[in-house]
Amino acid sequence: MSPNNCHPPLTGHVVNEDASPRNSGIFKIRPLSQIPLTFRDLTSELIIDGLKNAQFPIHTLDESMIAPRRTLQGLPGDDPILPVFLVQLNFITGGIILTGTAFTDEELELRNTDRRKIISIGDGPISNEQKVQSAPPAQAADCGWADFTFPASALATLKDAASQAKSLPSATSPTFQTVMRARAHRIEPNAVCLVARPMNARALFGIPPAYMGTAQNMTYTRMSVQQLAGPISNVATSLLAALDLIDLKKQTAALAAVFTRSPDKSSISMTAAVDWTRDIILSSWAKFNYYICDFGFRLGLPIAVRRPHFTPVEGLMYILPQTPRGDLTVVLCLRDEDIKHLLVDPELIKFTQPPHLAEF
Repeated sequence: MSPNNCHPPLTGHVVNEDASPRNSGIFKIRPLSQIPLTFRDLTSELIIDGLKNAQFPIHTLDESMIAPRRTLQGLPGDDPILPVFLVQLNFITGGIILTGTAFTDEELELRNTDRRKIISIGDGPISNEQKVQSAPPAQAADCGWADFTFPASALATLKDAASQAKSLPSATSPTFQTVMRARAHRIEPNAVCLVARPMNARALFGIPPAYMGTAQNMTYTRMSVQQLAGPISNVATSLLAALDLIDLKKQTAALAAVFTRSPDKSSISMTAAVDWTRDIILSSWAKFNYYICDFGFRLGLPIAVRRPHFTPVEGLMYILPQTPRGDLTVVLCLRDEDIKHLLVDPELIKFTQPPHLAEF
């Protein structure tokens, strides 16, 4: 069954219509002749055994090489056509990945759900952190990506230390603390930092987990540098307190109302209050069990799940899916001077495998 028959939006491209100075327009999906398919011969650049031995460091998996599209759009050279779905097949020495399975009737019904009815509209105010304020942009600094892995044994120790917050990924609090220690040379101890975390809103509205549309919001926690450097259990408890599901549902419904009713959506942003020089945005994929996804063709299960290297965004972090062994890999972007401090952090050295850092 072709994608056009089973899920028409997959074969379209995104366009913005009716935009004006006081109207951000409406993004719609319009038909495209075919799903873009790219083939890349990377046999001279990537060898599966070498990647495996190095544990797939982020700087070896640049999106400009292995992905058909950049994460951040609007940069020079970007294709103006914005397909909903793209496929790139990479040939590397020792491996290749490509498979396809027919959708079930239940999956087709879910994927074609009318998004306008998926989230109930609320009347309350949106979070102040999502209201765009006019402020001068922060001075850009040279930044880079790094990744390090918490072995299962270290995570067990950290989990015990943060016993009041069992529902958080055990790498969350120590990662925040590591970052703030790396930044301590330039940020005052009483400075307040914002910790922003994307949250899956599907369960709040009874939306099935496999719904393909956007259904998320953010939680925001403000803590001083001194607080973030305190006991790990206190940090974990403060982060957990921000996960008020009743309040999060109200905030999400209010946000949906603004997006629905306001002609100019440029005044709203989930990162509106973020000061990129000191704040943190963490996206956790720890609970996504991608390691059970069989590729077919006797290729077996994934060796590693990684986020490709992309344009640096200071303060942005990802916790990647937990491995079958129980390890967690963290990917983060910091300014170069902070990463130098990160490299010699005794706590990071104590609890993680040797960091895989881009060369400076």
